[in-house]
Amino acid sequence: VTLDRGIKEVCDRFKMTYQLNWGDRKKNVCIMVSKYDHCLWELLLRHREGELDCNLKLIISNHPDLKPIADSFNIPFEVFKITKDTRAEQESKELELMQKTYDIDLVIMAPYMQIISD
Repeated sequence: VTLDRGIKEVCDRFKMTYQLNWGDRKKNVCIMVSKYDHCLWELLLRHREGELDCNLKLIISNHPDLKPIADSFNIPFEVFKITKDTRAEQESKELELMQKTYDIDLVIMAPYMQIISD
């Protein structure tokens, strides 16, 4: 109770929103990946074996190359082509998809070869 109150006080002061998760529910996870598949395979296989206690909800990429891997694990795969001119718009779409459609708690960059903007 004391920790909750302290966090609430700090967040109220800085007009921040927060949510505490004491481990009573699995996190909804999105994996962001580019073309290299080794990390994606590792995460997906560990999840299938029960070593990653989470809900893998979504895979986002800036290339379509790894879609067959996502399909073989029955995980939705979305491609957002990122260029200098489309970066802000595409990142906004990615965030909206993660927040509104999939309620994502955690993003794993595995590896995602883009620099994310503010």
